[in-house]
Amino acid sequence: FLAVSGLHLGLLVFAVLFVARLFGWRATTAAGATIITVVSYMILTEPRVPIMRAGIMTLAWATAVLSRRPPSHLNWLSAAAIIILIINPADLYTAGFQLSFVNLLGVLYLAPAVFGILLAVSGRLFNRLREMRRPPLQHLAEPPTADQVEPVWQWLLRYVARRVLHLAAVCLAAWLVSLPLVAYHFGYLCWLGWLNSFVMSVPVFFVVVFGFAKLVLGAASPTLGILLATPLDASSRLLGWLVQYLAGWRWAVVTVSPLPAWRVVAYLVSLALLAGLVRPQTSPAVRPQTGPSPRTRFGRFAPALR
Repeated sequence: FLAVSGLHLGLLVFAVLFVARLFGWRATTAAGATIITVVSYMILTEPRVPIMRAGIMTLAWATAVLSRRPPSHLNWLSAAAIIILIINPADLYTAGFQLSFVNLLGVLYLAPAVFGILLAVSGRLFNRLREMRRPPLQHLAEPPTADQVEPVWQWLLRYVARRVLHLAAVCLAAWLVSLPLVAYHFGYLCWLGWLNSFVMSVPVFFVVVFGFAKLVLGAASPTLGILLATPLDASSRLLGWLVQYLAGWRWAVVTVSPLPAWRVVAYLVSLALLAGLVRPQTSPAVRPQTGPSPRTRFGRFAPALR
């Protein structure tokens, strides 16, 4: 499964940027508020590698905004690795360090290639459905031209479909890069890890959101905290049921002998070559006639939300 330590910090940063956008703050002001939030969160939490990596990268992004520097995810990731290893060089050989950084590299560079493959496969599927003369799916397979107007519901359906493909690509990429490392450190293979991450991403998201909302709003008003306890409990129960159900699947986890290090390195190098060879396919952006898409509203702060 995907680690949620970075998700906690990501949601806090998203909340700060949402408030900044809502009140019309400048980018530098939002970056300053982000620095204060991240530093406070890192002081209050346990200094584990995933949290430190996410916090350092977010601070690097905020510093780039304040200094008007262009974004560079690889530089931010490298800076996080250097700082963590300076504090404790032995972290280099731990599973947490390797999984945290390798997973993020997979999400940044392998996920676009996986998304391109998924987009090509889904495009062929929609083309087949188009040949069967299904007009709604025809618009999904072939975006309208500039002189055509797309209904809002079709744009929403296209938007949701692409977001689902993005989520599937992220889960597949994280699973592919973590597969040999899990076998190397723990001696087992989770063949359905990508599916587990995909299925449980929604309840995990709501558990984290409702949990943070209950802490913040409950401190201001106990009544709001009580009201949020119901959806939080429902999301937690759903997440627990999914974990037990998916863990009971046969062959979900297979015990193997620890892999030699050279095989792990060769596998990861192969994935890196795949990420370099496969270019993500893109399609023209189609927006409804009623207003801008949600992506454009937060376009200024997009680097912090990746």
